[in-house]
Amino acid sequence: KFHTTQGLILFIFELILFAILNTITLLLVSFEVISELITLFSTIACLVIVFIMMIMGIFCAVKGKMVVLPFIGDITSREK
Repeated sequence: KFHTTQGLILFIFELILFAILNTITLLLVSFEVISELITLFSTIACLVIVFIMMIMGIFCAVKGKMVVLPFIGDITSREK
């Protein structure tokens, strides 16, 4: 249950994060080059962060360790 909850919270976190990125992109549409650069770098950074957190969660679940993931661990610990 612990790992499932963290995975679900991570997925919701990812959806919210990319919704925010898409909103920022739409707001900056008039600044073509700046918008593209900001979108590119922020999307890559977010993908890397989420991917690292997913890998951490998978390795901890396989080993049977209950390690709290950064950022989302506080949310899952409040659930109890």
